[in-house]
Amino acid sequence: MNGRAKRQRGEIEEVPSGSLRVKVYAGIDPITKKRHRLTETVPPGPTARKEAEKARTRFLA
Repeated sequence: MNGRAKRQRGEIEEVPSGSLRVKVYAGIDPITKKRHRLTETVPPGPTARKEAEKARTRFLA
């Protein structure tokens, strides 16, 4: 690789309850012309971060 880091696609943010919210941009809605985002909330727990990464990968595929 040329030494540059790849940009992360989507985001994982922690909500006050401890859950993780996964958001990924999914393009423009052809009818309303608004941005469309896919979201999913992963419940808190010891494997929450790993599950959130799986959800992000699923959205991007």
